[in-house]
This record gives sequence, structure tokens and C-alpha cells, in this order.
Amino acid sequence: MENRTNEATFSIQTLEPGNPGSGADLSFTVPDKMRIQILAFEFQFATSGVAANRFLNVHGNDGTQDVIFNQAPTAQTASETLFYHFIMGQTFLHDATDGTNVIVNLSSGMFFEAGETVNTTIVNLSALDAITAISLRCKVWITE
Repeated sequence: MENRTNEATFSIQTLEPGNPGSGADLSFTVPDKMRIQILAFEFQFATSGVAANRFLNVHGNDGTQDVIFNQAPTAQTASETLFYHFIMGQTFLHDATDGTNVIVNLSSGMFFEAGETVNTTIVNLSALDAITAISLRCKVWITE
């Protein structure tokens, strides 16, 4: 997770990892021969009817330690579907027009090497809750 901006050749790509099963947190592993800097991390989270507040964290792991990007500032309740947008340089916003978009600042300068992971940790995750429509907008460097 080091800052390695000295490499000038990168592309902007959208990575779309598969959805985890119901009741599971998301875990994305950076592919071999790739280094990324996440610019935006977006997904939909639908909660089941099980009564509980869910608290959502997004974090990275370099194989030895977790580094929290940010935590959604509001709890998500039962039977609710929200679209989360962790975006570098943005401030928190819970969209007042329809209440379905939560925009959270994503810590800047987070670089990930091949084999490192980006994860969610959801407190009170129910077996029927589901994360879908996952998208990571990244600067991508191909390494040898």
C-alpha cells in the first residue's frame, strides 16, 4: 500500500469483481502483475428484513495489516437498499432526493499491489443481506 507515483505509465480502468454470496462481506484481491490506486469504490447493499442496524466499513489489507479507508457515517436498517459511493476527495452526503445514495470520502493515496485485498466489514451482517453491482474505478499499472 505504498505510494508509488514515480511510474508514469498507467491507465484508468473500471474493475468489476464478482458479487459475494448472500450474507458475505466483499473481498477483492488485486490480480497478478497489477498495481492499483482506487479512485472510487461503489456497490449496492440490500439488507434483509432481519431487524438490526448494519454498520459498513471499507478497508484494505497488505497481507500484514488492515487499513480502514472509511466507515459509512450512518447505519443501514432492515429491508433497505442503498448505493454506496466511496469516492476519493468527496465529503459525506446521504442523497436527500430519494435517500438511496450514500457518498463517502475515500482516503487518498491508497495503492495496492498484486495479492493485496480490498474488503468490506459489515457489523450485524445477516445471512440474507447482499452486496451487488460492485465497481472499482482505478489507476492501473501493469508490473512485470
